Amino acid sequence: MDFSVYDALGDTTNKLYKQVQAGKLLDPREARSTKESREEFRAKAKFLAQRRAEASAFDFPYGEDWNENDIELAEDTVRLASKIMAVTPPQGYINAPYYYFPEELDELFEAGKLDRKLDPRIEAYRRVGFPHELVKRIEEFGEKK
Repeated sequence: MDFSVYDALGDTTNKLYKQVQAGKLLDPREARSTKESREEFRAKAKFLAQRRAEASAFDFPYGEDWNENDIELAEDTVRLASKIMAVTPPQGYINAPYYYFPEELDELFEAGKLDRKLDPRIEAYRRVGFPHELVKRIEEFGEKK
């Protein structure tokens, strides 16, 4: 699952992973997951992402014991992540497709936000709006194999 939209530093993903490993949360992609377990996972992911966004807004990531190099590295990481997000198409890239919860698809459909441009059932590079030069490169790479 890709939480990079909310989580440039990766700590949201790490916290979710640790809770799944500890058995406190059930991975929503697992066959035994239920609607309730997926909703619980989704709520926790939203909570952690919101907490990260609020902490970033108040510059909380900087510890009192950080030196200039630590601060510069953190700022460079955020700058790099923002540049990557700026050039990433809304559909994502082929190697990191966005994961949709089944309930989320229902919500998108009911809200009228599920259309042919953002249909998650279509591969990202085949959707409308994906950069043509990348489609050509992906298809050329596939032909070489």
